[in-house]
Amino acid sequence: MPDDDEYEKNELEEVLEKMKRKYHKHMQQGGGGGACCRGLNDYIMLYSDPKFPVVNPSPTVDECLKSIRIRDIAFIGGIMSMSWGYGYILGKPARLPTASTSMALGLTFACLVVLQDTRKRFMGYSENSIEVEKYGLYPKQPQKLVQKDNRFPIATAQFSPIVKPIPRFDTYKG
Repeated sequence: MPDDDEYEKNELEEVLEKMKRKYHKHMQQGGGGGACCRGLNDYIMLYSDPKFPVVNPSPTVDECLKSIRIRDIAFIGGIMSMSWGYGYILGKPARLPTASTSMALGLTFACLVVLQDTRKRFMGYSENSIEVEKYGLYPKQPQKLVQKDNRFPIATAQFSPIVKPIPRFDTYKG
C-alpha cells in the first residue's frame, strides 16, 4: 500500500514539472497563458477517464446487445408506446400510419440510446457491477490521478492511453 501512495506522488510531481517547463517564458515575463507555445490538447482537465472499472474498452455491437438489461427493454417499450401515442394524437387525417411511423422512429431512437448506455457500462462510464460479475475486468485498467484538493486541480492530458491509445504511425500505409 505505501508503494501505491508513493507512485501517485511521483505521478503528480511529473505533471507539475511538465507544467512548469511549458510556462517558463511566459510566467517569467509576467504574461498570462502563453498560447503560442501551448498545444490544443494541453492543460485540459481530466474528465474523460472512466469512474467505474473497465470491462471492455472497445465493445462491439454484438457484445452490447448481449448485455442488455431488463431496464433497457422497458425503456425501449416505453419510448415506443409514447411515440405511438404522440403520432396517433397529432396525425389527424391518417392516425394509424402516422402513429406507426412515429413508433418506428421511437424504436430507432430507443435502440440507439440503449446501445450507447450498454457501451458506457462496458467502458466504465456508468455503473457496471453486473457486467463486471458477468464478463470480468479488463486486464489494463486506466490509472486514476487523485486530486488532492478540488479547489486547485492539477491539469493533465485529456485522455489516458488506455482510453485513447497513442497512434502508431509505423503501421500506416498511405
